[in-house]
Amino acid sequence: MEKKKKVIIVIIVAIIAVVSVGSYFAYEIYMDSKYDEAYKLRSNYAVNSFNYLNESNVDMNNTALFYQNTTDYFDNIFYSLDLAIESSQKAINYSEEMKRTATTQVEKEYAEAQIKEYNNQLKWFKEIKNQCTIWENDLTYQADNNKLLTLKKEYENSANSRHEILLKNISFS
Repeated sequence: MEKKKKVIIVIIVAIIAVVSVGSYFAYEIYMDSKYDEAYKLRSNYAVNSFNYLNESNVDMNNTALFYQNTTDYFDNIFYSLDLAIESSQKAINYSEEMKRTATTQVEKEYAEAQIKEYNNQLKWFKEIKNQCTIWENDLTYQADNNKLLTLKKEYENSANSRHEILLKNISFS
């Protein structure tokens, strides 16, 4: 009887060991698949962010003459920049997912390097948008200033016309 108990205990310990080792490997495989999935998604968003940045560059290189007003011109630029910023943020999110699911130190370091890279890219894209906002405001100011100058010139022309009438007709005053 004592021998049977020992055999049963050995079998139970062996089963627990096999289940533990199997669970560990299953978990590693699961984490690797999550890492790979995040890697692929991060790659897509990283590429998309630069594609959207290039679209905004194309929009910037088009002259505002193609647009009815500067609002349309900048709306197209800001739309592309917003998509670039959104894609960069998603690349950061998936890089963080890669870091969480990394099963090796190299994978973790790689994900950390990506997070730093995409955070800097995000700052860069946001600064481009800020500079475009300043540029838009400057153009709006120039347009408003030109409007003021035109109104001033119209006023001066009408005042000059009135003065000419007075000069031609001195007796009128």
